[in-house]
Amino acid sequence: MTTTITLSPTQKQMVEQKVRSGAYTSETEVISDSLQLLEERDRYLRDKALAGLNSGPSIPAEDVFHELREKANRLRSQQAT
Repeated sequence: MTTTITLSPTQKQMVEQKVRSGAYTSETEVISDSLQLLEERDRYLRDKALAGLNSGPSIPAEDVFHELREKANRLRSQQAT
Protein backbone atom coordinates (compact mmCIF):
# COMPACT_ATOMS: atom_id res chain seq x y z
CA MET A 1 0.00 0.00 0.00
CA THR A 2 1.37 3.41 -0.92
CA THR A 3 0.45 6.54 1.01
CA THR A 4 1.61 10.03 0.29
CA ILE A 5 2.40 12.31 3.23
CA THR A 6 3.47 15.92 3.37
CA LEU A 7 6.35 16.79 5.66
CA SER A 8 7.49 20.22 6.70
CA PRO A 9 10.91 21.23 5.32
CA THR A 10 12.43 20.58 8.75
CA GLN A 11 10.87 17.12 9.00
CA LYS A 12 11.98 16.25 5.46
CA GLN A 13 15.51 17.35 6.30
CA MET A 14 15.48 15.18 9.45
CA VAL A 15 14.36 12.12 7.50
CA GLU A 16 16.95 12.68 4.79
CA GLN A 17 19.71 13.21 7.38
CA LYS A 18 18.85 9.90 9.06
CA VAL A 19 19.22 8.09 5.73
CA ARG A 20 22.46 9.96 4.85
CA SER A 21 23.93 9.06 8.24
CA GLY A 22 23.51 5.37 7.46
CA ALA A 23 21.28 4.81 10.47
CA TYR A 24 18.46 3.91 8.07
CA THR A 25 18.48 2.52 4.56
CA SER A 26 15.42 4.43 3.30
CA GLU A 27 13.00 7.20 4.11
CA THR A 28 10.30 4.56 4.50
CA GLU A 29 12.37 2.87 7.19
CA VAL A 30 12.72 6.18 9.08
CA ILE A 31 8.96 6.79 8.98
CA SER A 32 8.18 3.18 9.95
CA ASP A 33 10.54 3.34 12.93
CA SER A 34 9.08 6.71 13.93
CA LEU A 35 5.54 5.31 13.88
CA GLN A 36 6.64 2.31 15.93
CA LEU A 37 8.23 4.61 18.53
CA LEU A 38 5.06 6.71 18.59
CA GLU A 39 3.01 3.60 19.28
CA GLU A 40 5.41 2.54 22.06
CA ARG A 41 5.21 6.01 23.62
CA ASP A 42 1.40 5.98 23.46
CA ARG A 43 1.32 2.52 25.06
CA TYR A 44 3.72 3.68 27.81
CA LEU A 45 1.63 6.78 28.56
CA ARG A 46 -1.60 4.76 28.53
CA ASP A 47 -0.08 2.22 30.95
CA LYS A 48 1.14 5.01 33.26
CA ALA A 49 -2.27 6.69 33.21
CA LEU A 50 -4.02 3.42 34.03
CA ALA A 51 -1.54 2.69 36.81
CA GLY A 52 -2.29 6.11 38.29
CA LEU A 53 -6.03 5.55 38.07
CA ASN A 54 -5.69 2.13 39.69
CA SER A 55 -3.30 3.26 42.45
CA GLY A 56 -6.07 4.07 44.86
CA PRO A 57 -7.96 7.11 45.94
CA SER A 58 -6.41 10.48 45.30
CA ILE A 59 -5.57 13.00 47.99
CA PRO A 60 -6.50 16.63 47.39
CA ALA A 61 -3.42 18.80 46.86
CA GLU A 62 -4.47 21.20 49.59
CA ASP A 63 -4.45 18.32 52.10
CA VAL A 64 -0.96 17.30 51.03
CA PHE A 65 0.36 20.86 51.30
CA HIS A 66 -1.32 21.29 54.69
CA GLU A 67 0.44 18.16 55.97
CA LEU A 68 3.76 19.34 54.55
CA ARG A 69 3.41 22.75 56.21
CA GLU A 70 2.59 21.11 59.55
CA LYS A 71 5.59 18.81 59.25
CA ALA A 72 7.86 21.74 58.36
CA ASN A 73 6.56 23.69 61.35
CA ARG A 74 7.17 20.72 63.66
CA LEU A 75 10.73 20.35 62.36
CA ARG A 76 11.37 24.08 62.86
CA SER A 77 10.02 23.86 66.41
CA GLN A 78 12.26 20.89 67.19
CA GLN A 79 15.33 22.68 65.81
CA ALA A 80 14.55 25.82 67.82
CA THR A 81 14.56 23.91 71.13
